Amino acid sequence: MITSYAQNCLDSAAISAYIQMQKEGLEPDEFTIGSILASSESLVIVEIILGVVLKKALILKIEVSNALLSAFCKHGEMKQAYQVFHDMFPRNMISWNTLISGCHLNGLPMGCLHLFSEIVSECLMPNPFTLSIILSVCASISALQQGKEIHNYILKSGFISEISLGNALITLYAKCGLLHWSLKVFQIMTQKDIVSWNSIITAYAQHGKGKEAVHCFEMMQELGGVKPDNTTFNAVLSACSHSGLIDKGIEVFTSMVHTYGIEPTADHFSCLVDLLGRAGYLDEAEKLVKDRHVDVDSTVWWTLFSSCAAYGNVRLGRIAAGFLLETEKNNPTVYVLLSNIYASAENWEDSANVRKLMNKCGVLKQPGSSWIGS
Repeated sequence: MITSYAQNCLDSAAISAYIQMQKEGLEPDEFTIGSILASSESLVIVEIILGVVLKKALILKIEVSNALLSAFCKHGEMKQAYQVFHDMFPRNMISWNTLISGCHLNGLPMGCLHLFSEIVSECLMPNPFTLSIILSVCASISALQQGKEIHNYILKSGFISEISLGNALITLYAKCGLLHWSLKVFQIMTQKDIVSWNSIITAYAQHGKGKEAVHCFEMMQELGGVKPDNTTFNAVLSACSHSGLIDKGIEVFTSMVHTYGIEPTADHFSCLVDLLGRAGYLDEAEKLVKDRHVDVDSTVWWTLFSSCAAYGNVRLGRIAAGFLLETEKNNPTVYVLLSNIYASAENWEDSANVRKLMNKCGVLKQPGSSWIGS
């Protein structure tokens, strides 16, 4: 019951249920505490539980400490998470992984790398989960040298057969600009899952290799055993868009819907609209958006609007701006782009009117910056 209340942010009800449990002579154990912490969506509950476990000396149970650590990380309270971690004795690899994951989740990449160096210096044995997180961190900040060191560690530790690590290495090298290394890792992997294929297709797409991405997608289909998912089609459609493969992109989108029965998401439509828009097929892009009744708050309208700006399409640009202003009336980019569209068509009066409307609504354009003279 307490867990149910905690899941639904019913703080008062959860606290009342806990008090009632104590009145009935029932004391929480590490399993009760762990269950509540894992399900709680409220920081208030987590802090109350911290007080309880300190009072009852349950903090000495490593399962409880790990659960507290995870809960504070989930709520972004990294200072408290670090405090719990530093007070823990002993710690296990779950403790280290939890804090590293928390740092990654909360945008602290250097914290992740520092913790990993501590693991190594203390002669602990990181597991594949630890290594996959660190590789993701390295990829996110393009830390190639650290990533290569992790790769060497994986080779020496005998973890190279782990699919998750191969996938992470593909992504790392692709984001660091070393597509050929991504391919080497992919080719030597003895087992591949859908993430492996998605990673290499995305790698091709990121490097502007649209034809190669499509070929890889087709090879995956021919080999069988792995069924493409939403992410696969996002990657292939994006690759087609950035390489101008219009017919192939439409073919891929059609197969996604009719062959694989996948319901298109806003991201899929955005890729297709971008594909058409980049090639100047704005009327077709408009028809796609209207026929599919895409939500006005999706990225699809932004994609269409950007294409209108690129080609100076006043009519469609005005329509797209109208939809965007319904939900983002305080976003200066909408006004600036629309004003620029009018200006590109030498419609100076409407361009000026948009700027005036922007000022009237109190929308401020983000100032540019320069190092010159600073």
